[in-house]
Amino acid sequence: DTSIKPILCPRKSGPTHPEHFAPVCKQVTINDKVLRMTGKQRYSEIIDEAHQAFGNQFNILVDQNSNLAHFEVRLNRDEFEFLKKTHYANTGNYNVGGPNKLLRWKIDPALQFPDNRPNKTGAIEIKAAWREMCTDSSCLKVDDLSHYFTRDAIIYRRDPLGGDATCRPAKVGLVGFHIAHKTYYAPQWVWSTFEHVENVPKVGDVPIQQTDRKTKYSFYSPWMQWYAQDAATCMKQRPGVAKTMPVKPNEVTVAACPNLQNIANSHPKGVPPPPYAVVSPSPNQVTRLDKMSSSPLNLRYQKELEAWGSVFQYFRLVNTQWPLNGRTSDGEVKMRACTDDVKEPCYNVKPSNLRLRNTTMETYQVSYHMPGKTGQASSAGCMQCHGISGGDFSFVWTDAVTAPVPLE
Repeated sequence: DTSIKPILCPRKSGPTHPEHFAPVCKQVTINDKVLRMTGKQRYSEIIDEAHQAFGNQFNILVDQNSNLAHFEVRLNRDEFEFLKKTHYANTGNYNVGGPNKLLRWKIDPALQFPDNRPNKTGAIEIKAAWREMCTDSSCLKVDDLSHYFTRDAIIYRRDPLGGDATCRPAKVGLVGFHIAHKTYYAPQWVWSTFEHVENVPKVGDVPIQQTDRKTKYSFYSPWMQWYAQDAATCMKQRPGVAKTMPVKPNEVTVAACPNLQNIANSHPKGVPPPPYAVVSPSPNQVTRLDKMSSSPLNLRYQKELEAWGSVFQYFRLVNTQWPLNGRTSDGEVKMRACTDDVKEPCYNVKPSNLRLRNTTMETYQVSYHMPGKTGQASSAGCMQCHGISGGDFSFVWTDAVTAPVPLE
């Protein structure tokens, strides 16, 4: 793997190796993974990354063992070399929207990442979600390590009360990932997202149990569901709950509402506001809102992975989005998605009306107000979101603003 590793913490720096982000991580070796992000999307004013996309600084994700989920972003060699060669990655030459001189890229698209012509792979970005593994029988979610792709990691965390940061070892398991790939015929990229089967129940399947808090799901508790408020009451609580989940509730509580941000856990009384981390998070109650892909090709790969004994047999393709007619007849990239009010050449998103939500990375990408829907519904997909980015469907610029990496 020769890709840039923007949130690893190896001993040396250089073209593909960032420097230490904290002296407390001095014990980290070249082979250790360091996880410091607790959210998918970055903003310059939030130093500690304690939020996801489509939310605010409170929307952390907490598993059933009360551990924060962690995230990372990786670029492949083609994209990295392009950024370096064009000087678009030089610190000071960009802001969260992209290179300063190209902020009008939708009108005059000078910035285009490389595709797979000629004889190239094309730009690839991978976003991954990890959670700490727990094999102790006392855990609410007991993990079978043979079901997970695992790594030994170093968890970096700021002290929520302003003390020294810490780096501690942990075994983490992959629970979700996006793969975005730019090709010649898909210059708006092909977007695929995958999840572990033990994250949450299948769509519409919300098992309820009254007394046992044990669960086979990483981000869903059948016990908690027993105490959930009705949808109308939960709707009034967005974007967050008013209090933490009680250990032994005796009545229904908004803390059990699905897919809501635990604001109370992110900013408890007496604790400074962000960028500080949470003190004692309580688990989120996450549910799936859209069915996973059941295409024959997807099912075939599942069987092949099972036959090989691969841990990836426990992952499922949620779905894939791609552009239709992404270029004009003369090869020019179409920059706008087709809508009723778009008159210039445009591309269509396929499959149409697809809601591509990953429960581990877009937990709060939901709405109670979708036309023709009752309860919650996924509110967007990959291409709709990334189409409003500052540079060729990529949000790497927002990453770079808060985590610059030395290139030479």
